[in-house]
Formats: sequence, C-alpha cells, structure tokens
Amino acid sequence: MLEWLYSAPATLQRLRSGPLGPYLDDFARVLKARGYSGRTGRTHLQLLRGLSEWLGRRGLGVEDVDESRLAEFQTS
Repeated sequence: MLEWLYSAPATLQRLRSGPLGPYLDDFARVLKARGYSGRTGRTHLQLLRGLSEWLGRRGLGVEDVDESRLAEFQTS
C-alpha cells in the first residue's frame, strides 16, 4: 500500500526496513481509507520512518515504544 504514496523502489525498501517497517503498509492503507491526501499521508509516514530509524539506531523494537520513548524521540 505504500505504493499509493511512493514509487521509487529504494524509498519503498527504506520505509519497509527497520522496527516499524512491517506496519507501514497497513498504516498507509488506513490513511487512504480515511481519505487523507497523498501529501498528508507522506508527512505521517516520514514521521514514522524517522521514529523507526531512531529506534533502530538504539537497538529498540516496536515492543519498546511507550510514552517515555516517544518523549525521548521528540526531544532528540
């Protein structure tokens, strides 16, 4: 479903890697179903890509995401 927003294979591969990668297609599907524009969808996915990369650099997984981790991400 990420193809709704991106067409470059390298971008799709980068988005699908990392701790949150397996969830981003479903997230994009929900955004589209709720009527979000492509521009807004890409903005949301860029934020999640940043979070996924941040988690990966710290050796953390999706199970480690909680309010304190999100606050730490926001201030980094």
